[in-house]
Amino acid sequence: MAELPAGDIPSIVQGALKVIGQVSAFVNAMKDLTEQHEQLRERFERLEREQEELRGREAAARRESEEAAEALAELRAAYEALLTEHETCSRTLHRLHEERSDDSPGRPRAGPYRTRPPVSDDPPGSGDEHRPGTPGKDR
Repeated sequence: MAELPAGDIPSIVQGALKVIGQVSAFVNAMKDLTEQHEQLRERFERLEREQEELRGREAAARRESEEAAEALAELRAAYEALLTEHETCSRTLHRLHEERSDDSPGRPRAGPYRTRPPVSDDPPGSGDEHRPGTPGKDR
């Protein structure tokens, strides 16, 4: 091998130190990148788990919402049926009251929700107790 002149040794050492510094900086950068990659990988895995949990909760909430919508539709249908039945009963009651008032023109008309005949104002024992619905005597 050829010998190097003594004047070239400091420049060679300087070059070697420069290369060693660059390699050291490269190794440190790779170490930092590896640590950052590991942190990002852990974060990614945690976010994936959270996403799966959120998807599960979303699916459960969607099922619950669909069940609530079905229950609401059933309640609306039941409400409509009750409303129709109420209207029918009200018309029937009104018709019966009209028929009742037409059947007995001298009799005072009862209110729309009154189901029993009026009670006599006479004291007990006056003779009208045996006839329910007989109006009281004039005073």
